[in-house]
Amino acid sequence: MEARGPSRTLWVRGQVLTLRAALTSSALVPFRAAVRSGAPAVMVSNASVPGLTRSPSLLSPRVIGDLLERQLDFHGLVVTNSLSAGAILTGGRTLARATVH
Repeated sequence: MEARGPSRTLWVRGQVLTLRAALTSSALVPFRAAVRSGAPAVMVSNASVPGLTRSPSLLSPRVIGDLLERQLDFHGLVVTNSLSAGAILTGGRTLARATVH
């Protein structure tokens, strides 16, 4: 998956797709399967998703609220692999604030 320009399109396996189509066809597939099988928790990366959020995914209402809760109907525990990652401290956040966000 590769972002193409400032628009909300991505290059995925030889096709130009909208961000939503790209997420649905590839990136969200393992999350959807995990939620359907009853996973009690998911791990979200600190990466931002071009065209969706500039914040680290773990701190993004669009990722947590829109994607996980509304689209995938996931209401379990959301964890990250690293609270010490530099992305967490962007936007004036302190580690303590990011921890409880």
